[in-house]
Amino acid sequence: MWKPKPKLLILFLVVAVLAFVGGRYAGRDSEDRPEPAGEEHTEKHTEHKEKDEVWTCSMDPAVRQSEPGKCPVCGMDLILLQTDGADLGERTLRLSAGAAKLAEVQTSPVERRFAEVTIELAGRVEADEARVRQVSSWTAGRIERLFVDYTGVPVKAGEHLVEIYSPELYAAQEELLEAQRAVLRLQGGNEFALKAIKETAQASRDKLRLLGFDEKRLTKIEKTGKAQAVVEVFSPAGGVVIEKLAREGMYVRTGTPLYTVADLSKVWVILDAYESDLAFLRLGQQVETRTEAYGDEVFAGRISFVSPTLDPVTRTTRIRIILDNPGGRLRPGMLTRSTIQVRLGTKSMVVSDEFRGKWACPMHPEEVGEEQGTCRVCGMPLVPSERLGYADPGEAKQPLLVPASAVLTTGRRAVVYVREANDDSLYTAVDIQLGPRAGEFYIVADGLKGGQEVVTRGAFKLDSELQIQGKTSMMAARAEPKAAAEKPTGGPVPQKTCPIMGGAIDRKLYTDVRGQRIYVCCPGCQEPIEKNPEAALAKLHERGEYAESLQKTCPIMGGEINPELFVEYLGRRIYVCCAGCLDPIRKDPAKYADMVAKPEQAKP
Repeated sequence: MWKPKPKLLILFLVVAVLAFVGGRYAGRDSEDRPEPAGEEHTEKHTEHKEKDEVWTCSMDPAVRQSEPGKCPVCGMDLILLQTDGADLGERTLRLSAGAAKLAEVQTSPVERRFAEVTIELAGRVEADEARVRQVSSWTAGRIERLFVDYTGVPVKAGEHLVEIYSPELYAAQEELLEAQRAVLRLQGGNEFALKAIKETAQASRDKLRLLGFDEKRLTKIEKTGKAQAVVEVFSPAGGVVIEKLAREGMYVRTGTPLYTVADLSKVWVILDAYESDLAFLRLGQQVETRTEAYGDEVFAGRISFVSPTLDPVTRTTRIRIILDNPGGRLRPGMLTRSTIQVRLGTKSMVVSDEFRGKWACPMHPEEVGEEQGTCRVCGMPLVPSERLGYADPGEAKQPLLVPASAVLTTGRRAVVYVREANDDSLYTAVDIQLGPRAGEFYIVADGLKGGQEVVTRGAFKLDSELQIQGKTSMMAARAEPKAAAEKPTGGPVPQKTCPIMGGAIDRKLYTDVRGQRIYVCCPGCQEPIEKNPEAALAKLHERGEYAESLQKTCPIMGGEINPELFVEYLGRRIYVCCAGCLDPIRKDPAKYADMVAKPEQAKP
């Protein structure tokens, strides 16, 4: 017979006692606990939960549901929308200190000071057009000899370049010499004949002068009594031959180009400035230029010309500066790097100590005077420096500057997030009007005040949170007034009547044609619509109704349509994604109506 061991018996008794004590305490706890609320409490709790909870899609915040599920647009799981702060305003949200730290939100104050910017422009050296001369043949003939037979040769003013044999000039010289010999023969003879031959000699002399002979050459011919079969062409100015067109043995006419001579003692540097740089550039500004050939050596000059046009290919404007070039160190074709230091005030006025109280020439801005007068180069009257866009530092107003990292732009709007001064947990989206960008800052024309704190890091996260909450954000702005005008009060309404019989529509019976869904009242009305859908749409248009659109994407940008933004066209609506896409639709609605149309599909 089996006998239990004493140790096992003791263990069994201990477990039994513990189980009994535990059951007693559990029963007492259940007695002390209050009874659960009745069915009425459960219903109220459910009703309160359903009333407060809103579920949305993180990819499409426009989706709103009262219970969890799948997004009807993209199929993603809906998330619970936090309704805290719904009463803060359409563009304001609250962020706790922990949430702000998690989002890495940083702020900076809006400052009022002059915008200082360094503009760096690339360019190239070119010859000064005002110092480029063309050497042309001043008579017809044949080139007998070239004294300058390659480009790059330095020449001085008055040096001979070409010898030309000219039968025309030779004959004219012989006429002069023959007339002078006749004058000598008639000395002491008939006065009338002598006077006539002297007039002939003078006419021959004048003819040679008009053909290009100077007084020195004429005197030489008269003294020697010999005509020159070959004449020389001289350089009109000193410089370097940069183009050679003449060839020995070539026949030329009067005015035929032979050489191009450029004086390189002064050169141009042509800079390419982008549109964003133009607000900072003024005639007469100091420019520091460096080249690869001379390292950090600075060549100082001034802006002498800003082109009034923009290159449509490079989207740049030509800026010209003039540099002294002793020794010809700067050579046409060299690439340059130029730097311009600018201080900008309000109204895009450049603040300059150098031009304070000065007068300058609008055609030659490098000519600056202390008082009113005339330009030494062109004689034009000097104008006050304010006329060239300069402002006195003592009188100029300082603009409002906001860090560029704080600005969110859509191309049409600029938004910054401002931290409220009286509650640093509140952030409000503010539309601002921007001026030019100055380095790491934007000049603010309107929308902010000095001293306000703007979000410089984490602004996009705040905007995303506003969008998720269904509020007005940078990417989800409310429809503009202009767009709202597309749906005037008393305008077209959704289809209510059958375009064939005029009866009430049955939403189970419809025909899809050209991207539109046309409902009918009975199956017999579908066939006429399939045969002539345009007539059905026109009938709805006459009644002030429009067919339901099957359009899902914007025909301009390809984005998802906004049901609040559309253009009416012959009983149909062409939807777009944003207000900026409305204008192209208005200009050619027929074109875009065809684009959004789908193949005709009849539904039974």
